[in-house]
This record gives sequence, C-alpha cells and structure tokens, in this order.
Amino acid sequence: MKQRLIQFSAIFIIFLLSGIGYAFAEPIHFDIGNMSANVTYNETGPFRPGDVVNIVADFNNSVDHANISFTNDSGSDLGTEALMTKIDADSFGFDYEIPEAILNDGPLGLKISPFDATGTNMLGADEFLSDSDAFELDPEGDSNVTVTYNKTNVVPGNVVNITVDFNTTVDNANILITNKTGSPLVNALMDPLDVGDNSFTYDYAIPLDIIRGNLSVDINASDATGAMLLDGKPLADPNAFVFDPHGYLDIFVTHNGTGTLRPGDVIRILANFSMPVDHANISIGNGLPGASNANLVGADFVTDYPMTEIDDDTFAYDFDIPEDISGPLDMDVSGFDDDGNLLGDESFPDEFNVGDPYISVVTPSSEFAAKKCVDFNFTAYDTYGQSGGQLTYTFYLNGVQKSSGVITSGQYKQFEYDLNDGMYTWEIKTRDSYGNTHTTGSRSLYVDTKCPSVTLTSPQDCYKELIGATEFNFTCNDALATQYSDLDLSYQLYIDGQLAENFSNSGNYGDEFSGSAKSGESIVKELELDDGAHNWSVYVEDGAGNKATSEVRDFYVSLDGFVVNLESPSGGYVPAKPTFTFTVQGQNGEGAGLPFNYKLLIDGKEVDASCNQKDKDLACCDDENCDHGDFTLGEDNYSVTASVNDGTNKNWTVIITDCTSGKTYQPDTHSFSVDSVAPACVANLNVEDALGQTFWQYVNDYPGLMVSWNASTDKDLADMPYEVYISSSKPSCIEDMQLVNTTGLETHTDGSLTPNQKLENSSVTSLCIEAIDGKDLIYGKDYWVAVIARDNASNYNSKFSMCGPVRTYEDMTLTLEDGWNLKSVPKALVDDCSEDVFGKDSTVIYWDGSCWQFPDDIEPCKGYWVYTAEPLMTNVKFKGMSSNSTSPYAPSSLELCAGWNMIGHTSSYYAPWSTTLSSLNDFEALGDYRFSNLMTYDPGEGWGGIIPSVSDLMGNESTMQYLSSADPRPVGALQTDFCMVPGQGYWIFMKDKGTYASIENSYKPDLMSDYSGMEDV
Repeated sequence: MKQRLIQFSAIFIIFLLSGIGYAFAEPIHFDIGNMSANVTYNETGPFRPGDVVNIVADFNNSVDHANISFTNDSGSDLGTEALMTKIDADSFGFDYEIPEAILNDGPLGLKISPFDATGTNMLGADEFLSDSDAFELDPEGDSNVTVTYNKTNVVPGNVVNITVDFNTTVDNANILITNKTGSPLVNALMDPLDVGDNSFTYDYAIPLDIIRGNLSVDINASDATGAMLLDGKPLADPNAFVFDPHGYLDIFVTHNGTGTLRPGDVIRILANFSMPVDHANISIGNGLPGASNANLVGADFVTDYPMTEIDDDTFAYDFDIPEDISGPLDMDVSGFDDDGNLLGDESFPDEFNVGDPYISVVTPSSEFAAKKCVDFNFTAYDTYGQSGGQLTYTFYLNGVQKSSGVITSGQYKQFEYDLNDGMYTWEIKTRDSYGNTHTTGSRSLYVDTKCPSVTLTSPQDCYKELIGATEFNFTCNDALATQYSDLDLSYQLYIDGQLAENFSNSGNYGDEFSGSAKSGESIVKELELDDGAHNWSVYVEDGAGNKATSEVRDFYVSLDGFVVNLESPSGGYVPAKPTFTFTVQGQNGEGAGLPFNYKLLIDGKEVDASCNQKDKDLACCDDENCDHGDFTLGEDNYSVTASVNDGTNKNWTVIITDCTSGKTYQPDTHSFSVDSVAPACVANLNVEDALGQTFWQYVNDYPGLMVSWNASTDKDLADMPYEVYISSSKPSCIEDMQLVNTTGLETHTDGSLTPNQKLENSSVTSLCIEAIDGKDLIYGKDYWVAVIARDNASNYNSKFSMCGPVRTYEDMTLTLEDGWNLKSVPKALVDDCSEDVFGKDSTVIYWDGSCWQFPDDIEPCKGYWVYTAEPLMTNVKFKGMSSNSTSPYAPSSLELCAGWNMIGHTSSYYAPWSTTLSSLNDFEALGDYRFSNLMTYDPGEGWGGIIPSVSDLMGNESTMQYLSSADPRPVGALQTDFCMVPGQGYWIFMKDKGTYASIENSYKPDLMSDYSGMEDV
C-alpha cells in the first residue's frame, strides 16, 4: 500500500520562497576594554514560540560566572537575568526557549555580563556584551499540520485513511473533499485520534461513480474558542487522490493472427474488458509505447480507431495486413466512459508477426573453424516464410563469388572448401520471387588448426614462497593469434587442480585469474595462498576451441611456520627400542604437504632413528631446491624408533626443520625411563571348555573357553598387566594371534554383551572367552589361547604361556536322585560311555522293545533307567560338526517296535510332546498318532503321562503351570503342561512300529516370552 506524506507549513512556504533556511551561525566577536568574547548561536531563526536556542559565550580570560538577559525589539527586558552554565574556565552556555505571544515584539536581543569571583563585572559597572537583533521571529504562521494518506492511487470502492497531526492545540478539524470540477463530495468533522497529540483521522470510501480526474483535500482547524488556525486558511492538496486506470480495468485480447502473416490476411481481434465500458479504441503499428519497431513502407497505421461493440464489455475489430510491411506489429487497446475519460489501457508489443526474408546459417556457427575442411550450410526463406518457393543465392569468399544457384525456400544448401590457416571473409545473398533481397552481411572466418601453448615463467618447480603473495608469470602463444592481433586467447590459472578463483579472497587485490590475453603477452597474477604444498598450471584455448594445458609445477608456501609438540613417551617406562611420537602442524591448521626433516635427541645427543611413516613412494627431484624431507605435514602424528639403553629419567626431544623456510623448531623435552627386561611368563595357564547353565526346563549355553592363570609376582608390572590372545591355528609368535577384548564390552553374534569376558583390575586372573570381534566362538573348533604379562615398559616374555588346541562344546548337566531315575540325553555325546554319562557306580538299563540291555554307550532318542545309591550330578558334552575329514555328523533317529519302548527328549529346550513326537504322527489322518500312551517317572513325583486322543480333546497347548516351577517337575510338565523336557526319559506304547526322529537344532521356544513369569520364582 503506497503511502504519501504531505507537510503543510506556513513557515516552510516562506522559507521556500525566500531561500532562507536553518543554519549554524558564525561566532559574533565582541571587544570591550581588555575583555573580548565570541558568542555563537546554534541557529539564527526565524524562530517560533517554543523553539530552543543554544547560546555559547567564549571569553578571552577566565570568568567566574556570567549572566544573560533578553530584550524585545524596543530594548525592553523580557525578564530577570539568568545565570549561564559554566562549560570551562572561560566558556559558558545557555538554552533559551522563545516565549509564547512574542511574535509581534521581534527581533529579540541579548545581553551577557561576565563577573569575577568577587562578583565584580569584568566589563565595568553596568556594562555588557549586547546583540540587539540576535533572533529573528516568524510572525507569519502560528501552526502547521502533517497529513498522511495510506493510499493515493485509487479506484472506485477503495477506502482511504486520512490522518492529520497538528503541532499546536486543536479543538476540532474539518475535512473537505472535492472532485476535479470543484464540487464537494465530503464536508465533515474528522474523528479525534489522539487528543493529547492533536491528531485526527477520517476514512473516506472512493465513490463507485468516480472514475475520472483527481480528488482534492482541504483541511481546516479551530481552537476551543472557535478561532480558525492555520492562519485562517484551509491547507489544500489539489491532487490528493489520483484515479488509477491500470488498477481499475483489465483488458484481455484474443485474435486469429497466429504464425507468419502476409499482406491481405484479415485478423479478427476481440477485446474483453473486466468491467463495462462505453466505447473502446485500438491502435496497430510499430513503435507503440513499450513496443518494438517494424519495417513499414508507406503503410497506413491504425491509430485510436473505434472498435465495434459486441456487448458492454466486449468489442471487436477486423485488421487487414497492408502491403509492403514486414517485421512485428504492436497493438494497444483502450476503454473509455461516456464522457471520454480513460478507464483502462493495455499494450501488446510484437503481437503480429509479418514475414521478412531471411537466411539462417547453420555452419560455420562462429567466427572460427578448427579444421581445414570448412562446411558452409544455410537455409533461406522468402519474404513471407513460405516453404516451396524458389530463391536465388550467391556465395562469396574473400569478396569473390564462389557459388550461386537456386534454393527452395525452407531447404538447406551445403558446400565445403579446404582452407589454410588464416582469416577469410564470406557472405551469402538471396533474392526471393517477390524481388526482396537479403544478405548475411560480410562475416569473418578464422581457420585455426593448431593448438596454442603456454610457457610457465615463474614460479619454478619446487619454488619456495617465504614472504607473502605468490606471483605467477606465464605467456600464452598461438600462431594465428600472433598473426592477427585482434584475436585473443582465453586462459585459466589452476592451483592444486582447481580454478585459482576458488582460492581468491578479499586479500587478493580483486584480481581475476581467468581471462583473455594476446599471444606472446606476459601475464602476471598474484595470489595469497595458505601455507602448504601446492602446484600450478595454466589452461589456454584459442577461438577455434583448440586447447592446451601447461606442465604442472610444484611449489611450497611457508609463511607462518610450524607448531611442534611431543606426545609420547611422556614419563613412565618404555621398552629398549621405544617409539617416539610427536605432532607437527602448521599455524592455524595450515601447511598440508610441507616437507620437514627431523632429528631425535636423547639426553641432548642426536641418535639414529628410523621413520615409521615415511612415504616410500616419494620420488626424488633432480632440482637441488627440492627436498621431500623425512615427513610431510598432514598426519595426525609422527613416530620414530630408536634403540636406547636401560636407564631412568632420560630426556628426549626432536629438532624439526622446515624444508621450505629452513626454520627449525625444538619443543621442550619430555622424560622417560627404559626397561628392557621382560617379566616372567604367567604360570599355570589353564584353558578348558566353559560350562553352560542347565535348568531342568532348558539349557542356556554359549560357546566359551574358561581361561585362568597364576598372578605374576614381578615388581614392575603394568597397572593392567595381563593380555589374553586367541588363534584358530597354531601360532609361532604373539603377533600371529588376536588380542581378546577383556573390557566386558565385546558382543555376541546376537548383539548381547559378554560380562564374563572381563578383567576388571590387575588382581583378576581368569575370564571366559565367549566372542571375538562380535562373533561367537564355534563349538568343536580348535583354538590356541595365550596369556602374557606386561611391565611398565610394555615388555613381555616372548616365550609366552599358551594352551592348545582346546575346544568348546555345548554341554548339559544331568541330575540323578538316589534310587531309580528315568533319563536321556538330547544329542550325541563327545564321551558317550555310560560310566562317563551317569557315573561309574550307577546301574544303567535299556528296554529295546523285547528285552533289557546294559548299554555301553548312551545315545540320543533312547530313554534309560539309571540307578544310583546317592544323588549325583554329571556334565555331558554334545558332539559338534567334525572339524577333520571324518564323516560329518547326521541327526539321530530310533526305530520303535510295536509295544512299549523307552525314548528320550531330543532338544535342549522343553517342547510340546506333539512337537517332539511329530515324526510318529500319521499325517494322512491328522491327530492319529502311532502311539497310544506316553509316560514318565520322577522320584519326587512318581508316574504320570498322557493319552494323545484325550490330550487332543483337552487341548495340548502348554499351560506353564509346572514349567514355571524352579524345582524339577517333569511329570507335571508332561501331564499338565503337555511338554517334554531335556534329560528326561519316557515310556511310549506304539500301536505299530515307527521311526522316532530327533528334533535337535530345529526347535527353540521363545524363552523370554515363556519364562517372563519365572523371574521371581
């Protein structure tokens, strides 16, 4: 919303007419006797009541105090004397406010009297400095007003807010709004906006029938007595509101004049107005406002021609394309009311395209050709863009006609010439059937088949910049550009393989690093670069597109220097051939790639040392200025090794030499001690399979190796002396093995942590290895385990203690009560002898369906009666996949005959009996099992079992009533929870023979879900 601020002021009008304005006055000099003074006013007027004038008096001697008084034009005092404010020993100031009702008594004068400390007038008795016409007054105006409109360009219906702000007390304000003929539209009191601020407001709605001329605003004001202010005259703004036709009326035009038009074509034009208009005019021609020019020869333009009314907002016009015209034509449409006032106007530049003969050149596409064989290819059109018409053409080369003939309008003509390198001129001329001619004009062609070149002058290869900005000097050369001085070569300076502009900043003098150059011209560019190793090159291209890149030169910038710090060792012990680590950085993190040399000093003497990080791929440079150094900046740290004799409190440091600047850096020393004697090997290293957790319902086991050893007794052991290593093949040294993570933060394959794989402190001498690098150990695989002890210098005994090969197995603990126990094993065993499984003093028998047997080996799928005189616990290990070339392992099964058979559960987890015995289900008749009874026995529970057909009726889903018990309840688990449990034996009555197949490794319940209620048991 456009705002317009208008200041009405009688003072302003007087100043504008008289040329007088406010200004700081020159000092006025006074001399009386031995005293003199300069008096300065910040303004000289004219002044109005309430204006404040600052007065400064500067005396030539020290003054104790000064008095000031004021007079009217007759010299009469306007009040009592006032004391001026002391600024310093000889300067005084005073702010004077012009009093009210003083306008007829001007100008005003002043008197200043200086006094000493005794109160004596320093000018003499009754003497003073006097300026009788110091301040001119303004008697003409007594008030002014500021008027603000929120909008000045208006259309009917707009609501305009008018705000007036007076500089004096006003009781009421009146507003008068008139039209362009002076007829009043509004004469009303304005609404008070802020009484204390003497502000008034009025909202005026532009009438809907006001669509012509400007509106005027007059403001009158009066005080509480009814006296008119503003000198009794209204403040008038004759052009307060201007009618905006562009905001009032939108015009849309449609016509059938598309494509290229010809003389005689008739264009039907329809103009649609967004609001009704009385009549409309149209103009068509060239050079209309905002439009382009057309080529017209004697053509009559259409200017403000009346359009035909279709309805009150639609008008039409038929335009005949005249003869002898070409180029685009412009159109303008205007709408008017019944009084002829303009309501809206819209221009449409280049609205109609009238044909012009032309030639379109395909090749050459530029002034340059990079091949000797130059192809000239063009197409030509007649005056009206017709296809199929005939034109004659002539081709000129260097002013000589080389080819001529006839070309069909819209078709292409092509011919080739072999041209040597050099400059040529060429031109094509055409004439169409209307006799109109056209030409391409004489065009230049440069044939350039040779590549340009670049000669790098400076910096040389391996240049060292030690002062500031690096200066790059090079020359671009080209044979053709040398021959023709008007030809330029384009170049680009590259730094570190990037455009030099990428390195430019405000410190680089606003220089450009890409541009054009003459052949043979020496180009010099300066660029401030960060410290570091850099390279530079120049790319050059001629006008024909031939291009070349210079050699790449290396150079170094070292302005700010290095920062060197020692890292380790820093106190403490190190082995006999320690590693010394230090950091070298450029200031502000710069300097990448800068080479440097080092010297290692121990106790102030240089010692032989070997680089641990030297780049073996660095190539030597023949230039004597090149020195690739021992290291280059850019690494996190650098390390060297050296042989050092045993001793305590040795000191070390390094001397770092910047190969670019030659500056050396030597940080303060760090101390260290050397101990080359390794501690003894750990004693009594023992590695064995780690037992899993066996619950009567399931077995919880991870592959694991339990490792233990005796604590070392060496006095200089490290704070955490022990390290555990593992390997899946027999190692020859500790480096062949993998260090075990002993923090407890190693993870199993399933992502869970390994809290048992942890050495909490130096006194812990055992742990369980369960996983390496996030992978579980493998059951049945051979491992070698070693433990070393390190001292404070990190020494360890190379004849370390090691055990292997050792294996980890899935295992299970079997619990036997005194008396008869009905038992089984779920999987094939590593040691399956009955004495190893159930104890050498136990009695083991097995019913094979026809007779009792005393088995030598214990097998899965079978159940066994085991008698022991005393309670007994044994641990059995399950056989894993063979790790050698013997036969691989196969799952177990058992052939059952009709009648009673002894079987065992074949999973390390509890399982519904229907799952365990799924191989005995007749799937042709679902639920028709090959057995009729399943029973088990426990010394604490006695006998119990299930009948499949009854269980099916009751539902055989596990209820967890007994499975959730902490005490073994295998009978209840079968009879009530319908589950079989690991380690338990069972009697089964087969209705017919069948094969009982193991479910080992194919079934695992959701223990977290099933046992969520067991946590508090």
